[in-house]
Amino acid sequence: MIDDTPSVEGGDHPREGSESFLRRAQFMRELEIRLFERLREASWIHQNPEHNSGGTRWTGIILACHAVAQFIHDSGLDPELGAPLMEVMEGFKDLERDIVAPIFSLKHEPLERDRSRHRKFQQAWAAAILEIFVETGEAERASAEKIARAVSHWLAFSNREVTADTVMNWRKGVRGEEESSFRRNSFDSICKALREHPERDSKIKSVLADGPPGLRKS
Repeated sequence: MIDDTPSVEGGDHPREGSESFLRRAQFMRELEIRLFERLREASWIHQNPEHNSGGTRWTGIILACHAVAQFIHDSGLDPELGAPLMEVMEGFKDLERDIVAPIFSLKHEPLERDRSRHRKFQQAWAAAILEIFVETGEAERASAEKIARAVSHWLAFSNREVTADTVMNWRKGVRGEEESSFRRNSFDSICKALREHPERDSKIKSVLADGPPGLRKS
């Protein structure tokens, strides 16, 4: 579950030596300390699985992936940086359920579930953009119609019908998911990044035109 942390100030990088620079440096130092503590705990669990009652041989790896993804989220970095770690974490969770996730498949070509995970990440982007529009006072349906027109040209949905209702349902659905789920975690991280982006409107316009950054395009 994503922790509640103080928001990182948006805008240009603060000038070295300024009050905002020192606050940012202190905040990042606190995040680093928390990250190292979590990684130390994850490492111990990984090396001593017999002492982790109720866990599995993969629990330490899952905790380590989550710790780094949490750090990326809390520090206000682009959310797509944590997407590979979230996929690895979900893959190990599948192994705990005796399911071999596509990320661990020996086949080289993309599998349908790979594409499904890709679509979920793009759904999170569309839902997050709608969330931002609604937060800033825009009408939900009009905004959803604008997003749907753009999403229809994203590669992951090029052969699927995307309507305003589709986008609104993505937003409603992801808001109802557990915070530890891949799509909800992506949604929360994207919303946080967009809220704090110094050029948010330009960023949203770019994503709508070109699709979300950072993931495989085919």
